[in-house]
Amino acid sequence: MALDEALTSIPDAPTLDGETSTVAPADFGLEVRPSQLGEHAGDGLFCMSAVPEGTVICEYTGRVLCTQEAMHLEDKSYLMRLGPQSYVDARDTISVLARYINDCRLPAVYNVRFDKRPDEGKALVVACRHICVGEELFVDYGKLYWASTKPHRLRPAIAGRILERLQGAFAFHSSLVPSAMAEESAATQ
Repeated sequence: MALDEALTSIPDAPTLDGETSTVAPADFGLEVRPSQLGEHAGDGLFCMSAVPEGTVICEYTGRVLCTQEAMHLEDKSYLMRLGPQSYVDARDTISVLARYINDCRLPAVYNVRFDKRPDEGKALVVACRHICVGEELFVDYGKLYWASTKPHRLRPAIAGRILERLQGAFAFHSSLVPSAMAEESAATQ
């Protein structure tokens, strides 16, 4: 089966460039459950569907604050700087699934990034590579977040399993591409 055929049963969703991706946010089957990082990290966000690179998965939203308001918060654990004089705090908005995305402190495992939209008071969560079914979402929080907090890294055994799984997924998808190209070539002749 060609990769395009494998994804045709999944509805379209907007991506950052205005095009459409092959997966709709409502169909990712996002699940909140204990993080692979361990108890200290709390819950994590897991994607129960495959997600192509560049797809918007969900949004980080919450209470929009200016810098002065943000600096007076007692708990800044869910505070994100969107831009100059623009912050969003998802601490009290448990329905915002993006608040459960952790930073594993291992760049090879990061699978999403934040596309910050200060004028809209939110950040889009975008797949920065193909995401496999069942994968926990990890993002780089940035140096400033970790300046006042001790980072917890993903255990090497777990990181190894994630990377092995990715390698297998990429090999599978790569094997589909030549056959899909051959099918398209035969169809046009």
